[in-house]
Amino acid sequence: MPGYAGVKILPELVERGRQRAAWFHAQLEKELATSEYLASARYTAVDITTQCAIDFGNAIGLAIPAAYQHTLGWHQAVSARPSAKA
Repeated sequence: MPGYAGVKILPELVERGRQRAAWFHAQLEKELATSEYLASARYTAVDITTQCAIDFGNAIGLAIPAAYQHTLGWHQAVSARPSAKA
């Protein structure tokens, strides 16, 4: 985490992180355009792990882009599951 615990912020590292997050979101959108879930036809650990990554990204300002309607819909659906509220 750039700038964490008194470590100098490296703008290049921040930008690289933003680019990787953009790539990650683009890959999710591509996959979710053709599938309800990420790894198979059912909800799996891949969806759980990805939901955690998305939630962390939201917390640090790397939200799902508004144009990515498949990913936004998927996130809304998996976030509504009872297990996500536990």
